[in-house]
Amino acid sequence: MLLVTLFAGSLGFFIRGITLKRSASTGREAVFGNDTAILKLVVKHAHDGLILQDITGRIEWINPAYTRITGYTAAEIIGRRPQEFILTPENQIPAEEIAKFKFDLSQVSNGSEEVIRNQRKNGEYFWNQLTFAVVEAEQERDTKVIIICRDVTSQVEHLKQIEDAQNRLKYQAEHDDLTGLANRSKLAEHLEGVLEAAQRGQASIGFLHIDLDHFKDVNDTFGHGAGDAVLVHVANLLDRIVDRKGIVARMGGDEFVAVLDHAPDRQSIEAAADTILEQIRLPISWEEHQLHIGCSIGLVSGADTSGTVSGIINSADLALYEAKANGRDQHFWYSRTLGEKHRQNRLNLELLDKALDDEGLRIVLLPQYCLNRQTVVGFEAAVRWDHPSLGEVDPLADLTAADDVSRTARLEDIALRKGIETLSTIQASSNQPYHISVNVSPASLRLKGFAERLHGLCHEAEVSADTVYLELNERLVRADELGSMLKVIEDLSGMGFRITLDGFGGGYGSAGQLRDFKANLLKISPDLIARLNAGTMEQHLVQSIIQLAKKLDLKVMAEGVDKPELLQALQTFDCPLVQGAVIGGALRPEMIESFLRQPVLLKTG
Repeated sequence: MLLVTLFAGSLGFFIRGITLKRSASTGREAVFGNDTAILKLVVKHAHDGLILQDITGRIEWINPAYTRITGYTAAEIIGRRPQEFILTPENQIPAEEIAKFKFDLSQVSNGSEEVIRNQRKNGEYFWNQLTFAVVEAEQERDTKVIIICRDVTSQVEHLKQIEDAQNRLKYQAEHDDLTGLANRSKLAEHLEGVLEAAQRGQASIGFLHIDLDHFKDVNDTFGHGAGDAVLVHVANLLDRIVDRKGIVARMGGDEFVAVLDHAPDRQSIEAAADTILEQIRLPISWEEHQLHIGCSIGLVSGADTSGTVSGIINSADLALYEAKANGRDQHFWYSRTLGEKHRQNRLNLELLDKALDDEGLRIVLLPQYCLNRQTVVGFEAAVRWDHPSLGEVDPLADLTAADDVSRTARLEDIALRKGIETLSTIQASSNQPYHISVNVSPASLRLKGFAERLHGLCHEAEVSADTVYLELNERLVRADELGSMLKVIEDLSGMGFRITLDGFGGGYGSAGQLRDFKANLLKISPDLIARLNAGTMEQHLVQSIIQLAKKLDLKVMAEGVDKPELLQALQTFDCPLVQGAVIGGALRPEMIESFLRQPVLLKTG
C-alpha cells in the first residue's frame, strides 16, 4: 500500500487547540467556550469530514462532510464503529475483533496521521487521510477521539502516477529497448551486489560473455529485421536457460552476458555454456527463412578474477577473444596465465605506441629475384621494431584485431614512406629500375585520401608509381569485403601503382578475386611453397597457379623459398620470380648498396 504524508487539514488547528476536560462540579461551558456558534458554523460547512468516537470506537457524532465523503448518514452509523462498514473487503476484520476494539492512547495522539483505503456506501474505493485528536477526560472511559477525514484519492493517484512514471524511467534506464534484458548499467549494479555476497562467502559467481558468430551475415543477407529477430530469440533463449539462477544482460550489438549468482563449481558454469552453444546452433524461423548462427563464449569463475566488476568483465573479454581466435563456436576459460599474457601484450602495445610517436621504427628490405634474368629486381619493405627485451620483431605480426586498425595503418604508412624513400636512393645510385613492394591492409585502404597521399609520396621522392607494388593479402582482402575498397584499388591502379595479390593459394581467398580487381602480380603463399615437396597435390597446385598467371598475363612470384630443393622445383615449374632465404635475408637500407655490388649466389645445394 502506498503511504503518503499530507498536511493535516484546515480544521486541524481547531482540534489540536481543544483542551476539553469534563467536569461535573463546574457549570461553565465545557466544550468550545464562548465561540460555540462560530465553531458549529465552521464544522457544518467544512470540506473535511469530522467524526467523534468514544474510547471503544463507537461513533457519537459526524458532520455533513463525513456523510458527503462516505455516503453514510448520521442515522445509519451513530453508535457503530467505522470498521463495521467502511473497510474494503480485503481489509475486513472479524466481528469479534471489532467488538473488542479500544483506542490505544499510547499510539493515537494529537496530530497523528495515517492514510487508508476505504469504501463508500456505494462500493466505490477511496483513499482516506485520518488525522487524530484526543479529548482527554478524568476517566479514560469518558475520553473522546476526534478524527478529521479527508478524501485524498486524487492526490494519492497523482503520486502513484508519478511513482509509476519514475519506475518506468528506471526500468528504461536499466534495460535494453529491443530485448528487454538488463543493460550494462543494471548488470554492473547486479554484479556489485553478487560480488559483495561472494566476498562474504555467500555466493560463487559464474560469468559468461557470449558473442554471436557471423551475426553481420544475417543483417547483410536478410536485413536488420531478421537481425533484430535473432537478437530477441537469443535473449529469450538465454533468459530461459539462466532462469532465476542469475541475470542476463545485453552488452550492445550482438554481445550478451549471463551471470550465474550461485555457481557451485566450474562444471556447472561449463554445463550452462554447453547448453547455450547447443541451443543457439538450432535454426531460427524468420518469415520463410531458416536462419543459422552460432556463438563464442568466454567463461570466468569469480574466484579467478580480481573480484571487481571491471575485473570480471575484462577477464571475460579476454576469454571470449581466445574462443573466437581458436575457431569460434566454442567456449574458452579465463585463466591467470591468459591474464598475464594480456598484460604483457598491453605493455608491448604501450611500448609500440611510444616507438610510433618517437619515430623509433625502421624498415628492412627482402630481396626479390628474377630467375630468368638472374638478377635482383626489387625488394619488399617491412617494418621492424627493436623491442627492449625481445630484440627485433615484426610489430604487425600480432595486430589483427579490429581494435588495432589505427596502429596497423600507421605501421603500413611507415613502410610505404620509408620504402619509397629507400627505393629513390637505390634507383639514383644504381641507375636501375628496381621496384619496392609493401603490404597494405584494409586498415590503410579505408583511410580517406590514401591513394592521393601515396601518389604524393612518390612525387616527392621522384619515384614512378609503376615501381611501387601494393601487396593485398587474400586472407585480409576477402571477396565479401572487397566492395568498400574496390574504388580505392581502382584509383591506385589508375595512378599507375602495381597491385599484388599476396598469399595466393593459402586457402582464404579464391581465384574469383582476380575477376573483382585487376592484379599485376600473384604471390604464392609461403605456406604452400613450404609444402611443395610434401606430395604431388601441392606440386600440382603450384604449377596450376603459375600456369593461371601466365594465361592471365600476370607476373607470378613464389614467397618463402627458404630451401635449395624448393628453388630447384620452382625452376622446373618455370616460376620466374622468387623471394626467400635462398636469395638473401632481411637487409637494412644502408646495406643495399653493398649487396647490389656483389653477384647473388643462389643457394641451390
